[in-house]
Amino acid sequence: EAVCRDEQAFREELHRYALPADGQPPITPMQIPPLVSSHLQWVRPTSRNKMFNARITYRNFGDRWSEHRRVAQKQVELKRVKQMVEGNAANALELERAQLEVIFKGHQLGLSHMELAKAKLEAAGAKLRVEFMKLTAPFDGIVEKIDTEVGEMLDPQRQPFMMIVSNDPIKIVVQLTAPQASKLKKGDTLDVRYKIDPDNAWHQATVQSLGAVATAGSGFESLREVHLTMPNPTTRETGLWLWVKLPEVTETADAGAARPTAAR
Repeated sequence: EAVCRDEQAFREELHRYALPADGQPPITPMQIPPLVSSHLQWVRPTSRNKMFNARITYRNFGDRWSEHRRVAQKQVELKRVKQMVEGNAANALELERAQLEVIFKGHQLGLSHMELAKAKLEAAGAKLRVEFMKLTAPFDGIVEKIDTEVGEMLDPQRQPFMMIVSNDPIKIVVQLTAPQASKLKKGDTLDVRYKIDPDNAWHQATVQSLGAVATAGSGFESLREVHLTMPNPTTRETGLWLWVKLPEVTETADAGAARPTAAR
């Protein structure tokens, strides 16, 4: 349908070049390039080197009459017919015909306004449909991989077609013994350091949550997960190992916890 509409619009555009301009030879497409409509942006009417990308900002009617000009013309004709009737140069039938022409053109003008309003609503609906076709990520991040090519149909039942990673803030998971984890609470801050960084490159991370279920560790120890968050304004890559420095209040809970604990 879009291709047919493009063809019809192009034929109407070329028809204007066949009309004489005030008795002069018609203007050729070489002098003024014709407009070629494109109702589908991804379907080009010809190759790139044979056309210019243009957007209409203003356009007069040229050889086409606008409806409000037709109404004004008929009103002038009605006034002239009335003068002719007063001078016995026209009869009542001609006056009635001129009056009906003014009424008819007025209704045509109203119809044009309604068609314009309809076209604006259809254009707004088309924009909404285009917006609905856009896929927007719920957060800003870095594209890790794309599993879909251009032109493929997306199925909501299939696996995600793109992976986006948000590196700010970084989420850290560390396993502590149950007695150590019980000494922490949400909002506490812990010092963390990347294993590949210098010994003094410590950063502060905030306790976000504590695991509600303990798991079995080595021996008779029970372990709980502690979730931390740390700002990452430089968007450093995730997945690296870190050292977590435990505060003294947790170190006293277990003699084996007096050293940094690894996490990632």
